[in-house]
Amino acid sequence: MPVDAGLVHYADFKQAGGRDAAHAVLGSGSVDAIFVANSLMAVGVLEEAKDRGLAIGTDIDIVAFDDAPWTRLLSPSISVVRQPAYAVGHAAGTLLLDKLADPDQAPQTILLNATMPS
Repeated sequence: MPVDAGLVHYADFKQAGGRDAAHAVLGSGSVDAIFVANSLMAVGVLEEAKDRGLAIGTDIDIVAFDDAPWTRLLSPSISVVRQPAYAVGHAAGTLLLDKLADPDQAPQTILLNATMPS
């Protein structure tokens, strides 16, 4: 499916940023789902959906990075993508130590696999 750049909204990774982005996306027309960068922003999206009278799982679906424990308490639930937190921290530490050892080192990209909780 091609990406509609008009539906991509950048915000801070906080609750207000999620709410503001959801406000913009939901105001732009018919939207089936919103993908959110973290669970804190998902709270803002949930607030905006509630204020608009949208039912999660019926009117709109939400997919969020971060497998926050509270997401399992929602009914219906939102979909989450679990990030490998330990591997992220390990990779970040390794990159930092490598950069400190060699400040002229070229930037690196590390790709880690995310999973869907069962």
